[in-house]
Amino acid sequence: MHGITIDSGRALDMLASMIEEAEQQYQAHMRETPHYEPASAGEGFVAYGESINSLFQLLHQRNAQRLELIKLGLEDARQRVHDLSNTDTEFAARLGAVE
Repeated sequence: MHGITIDSGRALDMLASMIEEAEQQYQAHMRETPHYEPASAGEGFVAYGESINSLFQLLHQRNAQRLELIKLGLEDARQRVHDLSNTDTEFAARLGAVE
């Protein structure tokens, strides 16, 4: 495509930085697991407290999955930029061989 330029080195550096940030966010998220003591809901409301605790656990788990998916998406993008760069280099070498 005319007019599209990709600085693959810069893109790879940026993606590596974003992957590192995603990993740090994941590690920070996993350091603390939320816990709501069911008895804290008050006398006669322990069942509600258990539900609240279960929902906190589920929310924590789903957010961990989202962070993992972000990291996987970034790793996939990094691989695609790497593949594009290799293809571009190979194609340029072939063009240079044409007389």
